[in-house]
Amino acid sequence: MNVRENVTVYNFNLLLGFEPNGVDVAQAHRLKIFRKLGVETYFVFTHWPSIDQLNYFLSKGYRYNELLFAQLLFTDHLVTEPVLSSNDMEMLLGLEESQQIDSSDQGKTYKLDNGEIVVFRYSKYFLNKVQYVDYFSEGYLLKREIYSTRKLVTDYFVLNYQNNQILAELGRRVYHNQDGSIALEEISLKKKLYYLLKDSKLITHEELMKLVINKLHLKDSDIVLMDRASNIDFARPLLEQSSGAKLGLVFHSEHTFGEHPFSYEYYYPVKYAHRLDFMITSTNLQAEILKESFQKEGQQAPQIYTIPVGSLKSLQYPDKVRQPQKIMTASRLIYSKRVDLAIRAVVLAHQKGANIDFSIFGQGMEYNGLKELIYEYSAEDYIHLKGYARLDDEYIKHSIYLTASITETFGLTLMESVGAGLAIVGFDVRYGNPTFILDGENGYLVPFEGRSDQELVEDMAQRLVELSSKDMEDFHRNSYQLARDYLEERILELWNCFLVEQSSRIIIN
Repeated sequence: MNVRENVTVYNFNLLLGFEPNGVDVAQAHRLKIFRKLGVETYFVFTHWPSIDQLNYFLSKGYRYNELLFAQLLFTDHLVTEPVLSSNDMEMLLGLEESQQIDSSDQGKTYKLDNGEIVVFRYSKYFLNKVQYVDYFSEGYLLKREIYSTRKLVTDYFVLNYQNNQILAELGRRVYHNQDGSIALEEISLKKKLYYLLKDSKLITHEELMKLVINKLHLKDSDIVLMDRASNIDFARPLLEQSSGAKLGLVFHSEHTFGEHPFSYEYYYPVKYAHRLDFMITSTNLQAEILKESFQKEGQQAPQIYTIPVGSLKSLQYPDKVRQPQKIMTASRLIYSKRVDLAIRAVVLAHQKGANIDFSIFGQGMEYNGLKELIYEYSAEDYIHLKGYARLDDEYIKHSIYLTASITETFGLTLMESVGAGLAIVGFDVRYGNPTFILDGENGYLVPFEGRSDQELVEDMAQRLVELSSKDMEDFHRNSYQLARDYLEERILELWNCFLVEQSSRIIIN
């Protein structure tokens, strides 16, 4: 019997309120791996997502039947995806076709006798199905209803006057049963969430999470993966549950802080590490350092698995000879990526006579500052801010991948760049760079610790000069060889071994 058939995996949680990041990509990749392995898995929203947030995760490939909305567990809804057409909604709300004043691919608009405006908004992912309905009065949003087979959620808005502007802000949210009755009410008070249950009991979000975990009815054959380590009010209920389900923490970031073996982010799960069955890192190097960190704390580490957070479907080969001067980088444009140092290094290499063309892919809060830096160096002719692009098409157009990131727990773009055979230059910082850069073989690791920005820039520039002026065929070949360990079949094998091992523990126990 396939032991995976009895395993259900719960993933906590899909994070809201932050810029899209590598954790989101890693979770979406895991979902696709579990699908291929035939593993039943759910990803949990512990907070109710906005329409834009939900659509973002749907764009990553999630399906409604793989999403668990914590608050809807208190209702009797079994279906959460949009299913009602505009005609269905007209009948449900008692609207007449004569009241319709506008129609488009995005939805329909109606004007009521009292002057209020009702707007149907279609789902981006379910053709002509109404995802939500907005109600306006005198141009102001008063109410939003989210629908599936029936009404799921109602948001009530209040008008807030700020800086001579009137803003519609969420004042109250209710979660409905199929008959329209209220199953759960959500109240925000001083940025803290409270919930009113049907028995009129008022509880905090952490107390709600305890009830949510009870409602999951976890079994000893289930596996729970936690992707967050700090400021998470589902951690304690999960650590305290006694269902027998196997519980583990996935590391997506650096766990040490200076000389301290663990940063504040990991304080809580490390303190209660004896309640965890396993931990997962994305590189062997972090797994080794994680074990050392526990030894420094005088603790026994849980079982640690190394499973990369991404994989390659195949190796990508260019259909024409690479141009050695073509260099690229791709990332969120935030401070920790230090794209400013990459720009300065390229400028210096150019001043040293290197023929270089540098493309920067991505968006972020540093965009305008980087644009000004390029202008300051009069480097517009050979340094280009490209914004977002389909990177699969871009890697094979380049010869060198340049990263100036000072923290990279894995580095999906590093994996993708070696999968396209690029040589890589980057700082010798853990954990991604030493994993994907074999110094002198497929690129160069620039010494980092204790060095000034200027020293880093000069060293990186020199490496670029060397690479761009030599035959890189061996470097490209070595990158392809390294990338084979990250082909999808290998990552499937690692997850399968993990699941089989955890399932075997369940059977033995």
